[in-house]
Amino acid sequence: MAPPFRSHVLVVDDETCIRGALTAALDATYVVHAAASGAEAGTVLDAHPIAGIILDVQLGEEHGLDLIPRFRTLSDGPILVPTGHSTEDLTIQAVDAQVAKYLKKPPALPDLLAALRRLVPQTDPTADLAARARRSLDGFPDDVKDLFPFEGPP
Repeated sequence: MAPPFRSHVLVVDDETCIRGALTAALDATYVVHAAASGAEAGTVLDAHPIAGIILDVQLGEEHGLDLIPRFRTLSDGPILVPTGHSTEDLTIQAVDAQVAKYLKKPPALPDLLAALRRLVPQTDPTADLAARARRSLDGFPDDVKDLFPFEGPP
């Protein structure tokens, strides 16, 4: 029997203890990747199908919200922003950057898990690809359907 599908999430925080704590807390439910900087996060986003991002605002000399446009070119997953530097201006910037959820730092673990469950799918987006493709051919003549012999996921 195949192991259950687990979505990939990325934790971006320059504090080692926070990255470790979030990784440990999320590891039972998600495949967790961690990065300490925008450059590390970009490498992870290039290499893995990230379904959601937990992004700290203050990453050393980098501002997390400034990284969002680059992240959006690599993943369309929701971005959750926990921050201890909450101001009205920062909240407006987060909304403008289309952050999916804004949490006070450190976030209560149940709140973070609930937000991830709501925002990050726990189903394999490719699992039903063949069936959806077959349904999209409904109404086409059989000779056209025969050109696309969908066997289902490998």
